[in-house]
Amino acid sequence: MSLFRKPKKNVRARGPIDVQEDEGEEDIEILQNSIGDLMKEKKKKKKDKKDKNAEKSEKKSSLLSFEDEEDGGEAFKVKKSSASRKLMKQKKERRYDDQNE
Repeated sequence: MSLFRKPKKNVRARGPIDVQEDEGEEDIEILQNSIGDLMKEKKKKKKDKKDKNAEKSEKKSSLLSFEDEEDGGEAFKVKKSSASRKLMKQKKERRYDDQNE
């Protein structure tokens, strides 16, 4: 037994659907023609997109080329904190002490 009851939902029945068979055949032909036209347009747009994407990729590839990289530029260096330097120094001293013993 629960303390709260779920509210009842009102369900509406659908009304009758009238189907006219005379106009149905003409509508089907019109729809088929329009679908065919839409498919042709879609293929055209897809082809245009491929051409544009190919042009963009050619431009991007020239920007990402590493062949023109110069070695004379600044080198990337990692800055080390004083604490890490102290730790490295202690490690070296321990290694040196272990090897001598």
